[in-house]
Amino acid sequence: RWRWLLPAVAAAWAVALVAAAVWSAHHDPPTVRAQSDLSRGRQVLDEAVDAVVAAAGPGVVERVGGYRVSTGCRLSLVRRGTDVARVVVLTVPPGQEAALLDKLADRLPREWRPRHRGGTLYADAGEFVRVDGEAVAPGEVHVTARTGCRPGRDPVLSGTGSAGP
Repeated sequence: RWRWLLPAVAAAWAVALVAAAVWSAHHDPPTVRAQSDLSRGRQVLDEAVDAVVAAAGPGVVERVGGYRVSTGCRLSLVRRGTDVARVVVLTVPPGQEAALLDKLADRLPREWRPRHRGGTLYADAGEFVRVDGEAVAPGEVHVTARTGCRPGRDPVLSGTGSAGP
């Protein structure tokens, strides 16, 4: 009389697992960079560049570089992806590079957890976009925002090759 109970519970459990997996796939945020497509990564990269320019303040930004697109990076053993980066070139009087990096660390969004150590700025702009800054010459600081290797395509980047800083 109870023989049907175990198969019915197993079937209900299987249906619940499939429903949870489908819901999670459509609603949960990515947990690794390979789950976040290139188009979304480029959007976050652009927002990060805008935040760096705003944090630097007036008179410091010399130029904002175009997209540097690198294809063929490895997502896994069999999948290839694309990495996109942009460089913001900042200029200050020679000797003021560390102060500029401190200022950026103070003014960038707190949720990025910006850190300035040993002449290098590190920050996580979210969605696996990394922001790094460093003095490259007296009076010159480069801040690079990078998507990391991601799958997919982005219509904004089609036909874009490497562009200088």
